[in-house]
Amino acid sequence: MMRALRIIALLGTIIAAGCSQEQRHDQPAVAASDARMYVIRGEVISVPQEGKPGTQFIVKHEPIDNFRDASGQIVGMSTMGMPFTLGKGVSLEGIRPGDKIEIGWVIQWKPEAKEYVESVQKLPAETQLRFGKAHPPTASPSTMPSGNEMPGM
Repeated sequence: MMRALRIIALLGTIIAAGCSQEQRHDQPAVAASDARMYVIRGEVISVPQEGKPGTQFIVKHEPIDNFRDASGQIVGMSTMGMPFTLGKGVSLEGIRPGDKIEIGWVIQWKPEAKEYVESVQKLPAETQLRFGKAHPPTASPSTMPSGNEMPGM
């Protein structure tokens, strides 16, 4: 329970930092970071609206079973509606609330915490999504398959 609260608090800090800056950010220098990309699916809750400050790209995403925290430990991330920052050059043209999508989400913890969406792909309307609790693997990180995580981008 405490681990989940720490993850939520840390993600809140990352999101708050992203909200106080422009919607798009330069991508981090991967060579000096611990950046990882997760390919995740979800349903669009909202998209930024031109002329309406404070509107965000929010997606209710499927669980990320192999999500790693800042220490590198696999802790998982359950379904939630979460704001995402668009990476440089990423467009949401044609994406509307209610659409099902797949995103490439990059998160790095070091040298400083940053996150951004590297890619967005609209999925067919009939795509079935699985929402719920994350089920992190119980094996040690060095012996586990990577699942939807793509380290060392």
